[in-house]
Amino acid sequence: MPLYGQNVLLQFYGTVIVCCFIASNADSKPPIAVVDKYQDPNVTPALLNTAINRATVLRQLEVNMLYPMMFNIAGVRNQSIEQQSANINQQLGELRNQMQQVSQHLQRTDRELERQKAHAENFRILMYNRLVGVELGFKPRLKEVPGLGLDLALERAGIAVPAQLFQQQAMIAAGQPVPIPNVGEAPPFWSRDLAIDKFSDEHILMLISFYNEDFGIKAVDGLGVRIKKFRSWFMAL
Repeated sequence: MPLYGQNVLLQFYGTVIVCCFIASNADSKPPIAVVDKYQDPNVTPALLNTAINRATVLRQLEVNMLYPMMFNIAGVRNQSIEQQSANINQQLGELRNQMQQVSQHLQRTDRELERQKAHAENFRILMYNRLVGVELGFKPRLKEVPGLGLDLALERAGIAVPAQLFQQQAMIAAGQPVPIPNVGEAPPFWSRDLAIDKFSDEHILMLISFYNEDFGIKAVDGLGVRIKKFRSWFMAL
């Protein structure tokens, strides 16, 4: 219960003093204390002032205890809300990471499915080519390895770099995007009218870049060796 405007019993040196704080309506003077009609001869002005001071201190203590407590409660609430918000943000971040991991896993799965699909189709192509037996009628194998094998081709090109590969190299150096064939595609420059034995070094380098496979070819291999190694790769799985 607030002390202001209420009767306060103060025990001071065994003497009961009944005080009442009243506000002065006449001016802005601070509240004054009036001793109740039950006067005691032992109550001196000094004791009365001490009692008034003690009552004032009690009231101030009450105010200090009440309002800071309210502010502390508000602070705890704000801190609790901030903590909950931080926890939610952390959970959302973990959820985003999990979703990203799931997305990456699905992408890897899709790539593997495309590779397996191309591999299965290449088996049928191999069976067909073996039945045909004539290189002029061979179907091209489908791409199984993702990415562009430009670096593989350039490492085996020597000084004779095909124009298309040279152009792709210049585009990459300039930071321009280079078209990359997808897994499951066939080389667009493949000609069923051209036998493997008639392939040029430029043709083989283009195939290395397209398939992103070197067919076991070394930089020191001559054209005849390169053709032989490509045919071995082409007719086997």
